[in-house]
Amino acid sequence: MLNIYDCGKMKMLLPWSLVQNLLSLQKLDVSNFDEMEEKIGDHGRDPTAKSSDNVTLPKLKDFSLKNLSKLKIICKWTMICDSIESISILNCTVLKKFPLHLDGQPPAPS
Repeated sequence: MLNIYDCGKMKMLLPWSLVQNLLSLQKLDVSNFDEMEEKIGDHGRDPTAKSSDNVTLPKLKDFSLKNLSKLKIICKWTMICDSIESISILNCTVLKKFPLHLDGQPPAPS
């Protein structure tokens, strides 16, 4: 479980390098960030990686985003979350991209 809230000026939640090590994460709850624009960023990502590389969180069951007034994008890549049971997005009014893949099949190339 990872609960992160009330971090004021933080603009990016998790760098790519950290997300790739959260394979056992089952619950992610993020709320009350005034400045967050991106949830998963490029920091730590291999610059030679393909743009089609994905973020895989195989055990994530609960995903919650609340009161993120400047959040525009969850992730630039497809998030594969085959165990997801609950998604809650509240008061994320400028969110434009939520590339989530759920069915266990590899995502189609974009």
